[in-house]
Formats: sequence, structure tokens, C-alpha cells
Amino acid sequence: MKRLLDESKYYRIGLRAVSKNHAENKIYIDNAIYQVDKEVSFDSENTAQTSVGHFADSLASSIIFSITNYDAKHDNVIDEIEGKFSFELLNPLTYIGVIGYDGEPKIDKVDLTLYIVSFAEEAELNNLCTQAMKNSLILNSIKDSIDVNVRIKLVY
Repeated sequence: MKRLLDESKYYRIGLRAVSKNHAENKIYIDNAIYQVDKEVSFDSENTAQTSVGHFADSLASSIIFSITNYDAKHDNVIDEIEGKFSFELLNPLTYIGVIGYDGEPKIDKVDLTLYIVSFAEEAELNNLCTQAMKNSLILNSIKDSIDVNVRIKLVY
């Protein structure tokens, strides 16, 4: 019974990450296995998913799911939503090992614009999104350490 009570407050998610050759990580989570080749890539032609890419994906999908799930339960006024996300990496030269640079590399800022197709008024839509994003797991986890700026644009 205690386990059930604990799960009502804390849901634990487990995964394994394995690196055998110092070059790639295999991630085992639930029923999925995937490979991550790099933490971040500055190569514009790189097509492999990176750790930073997965982080960006998780934030984007978390915010959009929080809004669409909230809308489905409350107003159902959103026809379509699209987000444009921009991440700012602080101290990238430290990350790649340039001598003389020693600032801590991190994602410092996220700018996001949500384009929403809806018949709702702009003020109503802004309020809906603000309330909905309070349920975004990933956004709530990072909002105190990363500057997240959100703009909402109504598309007719």
C-alpha cells in the first residue's frame, strides 16, 4: 500500500546509458533503444541526433503536449499549433576545448514562438497557454535555471 501512496506523489522513470567505445551512448528506456553519437554538434550537416537535440525535442514536445492536452480538457479552441524554438549555448568555445576559455558551457536561453491556429481571441489564447504550460514537466524542470521566453502568435 505504501508503494501505491508513494507513486501518487513520485513516479520514477528509469533508463540505462551504456558507452563501450567512448564515442557513442546506447540508451535503454522502457521498450526503446536508441543511440546518441554526440552531446552537441556544431556541424551544420550533421544528421545524427545529439543529447542537446533530444533535450530540445523534449522541451518542444512537452510544451506543445501541455497546451493541446489542456485545450482538449477545457476550451478546445486550438486547431493547430507549431512552435519555433531557438536555444542559446553559453560558452561554446569552452565546450570544444579552446585554450583561454573556461566559462561553464550551458544552455542559457530558450526563445520560443508558438504559432496557433484558433478562432479564440488573442487574450484568451495567451491565458490558455499560460495556464497549460504550468503542466509542462520539462518546462517546469528547467524554468528556474534557463531563461525561457515565450511568444504566442495567433494565425487566422
